Amino acid sequence: MSINFELVSEFPTLFGEVILSEYSHISVAVIPTGSRYNCSPPVRNTDEDYLIYPSGSFGTFLKFLMDIGYKEAVDRNTTSLPKSGCAADFRSFKKGKINLIVTHSSAYFNNHRTAGYVCKKLNLLDKEDRILVYEAVLYGKYVGEEPKLSVKPAEIDFFSINKSVCGG
Repeated sequence: MSINFELVSEFPTLFGEVILSEYSHISVAVIPTGSRYNCSPPVRNTDEDYLIYPSGSFGTFLKFLMDIGYKEAVDRNTTSLPKSGCAADFRSFKKGKINLIVTHSSAYFNNHRTAGYVCKKLNLLDKEDRILVYEAVLYGKYVGEEPKLSVKPAEIDFFSINKSVCGG
């Protein structure tokens, strides 16, 4: 028996050859993430990060990861744990240079993919910029200070702008 890993054929190093029959019913979606994937050129002197959404029992999948040598990560400064916000939507695991962000929430999975897409599309090379995008998309929060407006909205004369743009 083997685990039916969807989208995982590109990532054989994640799970190796250790497949136990008690896990044969699990399937997962795996998406590469982090600076190796979101930056161009990719950052090579860092860990590999993957976002994982398993089907079936979340607890069973977490047990599977521990059985094949992954350790749960708890340090917010060196892992994929959020720098702010709540970690209830995912758990972070590490094995060597591989980090797994494992979620049971389809909303979290899709929002994380969205944040990664934005970072990749804008080619955000600065880590703090990428963190800002992830925190905003995942948690609706600013990292650090909120941006300050240089002008107050009431000070903008939209009618003048419209006239000059429209030739009026």
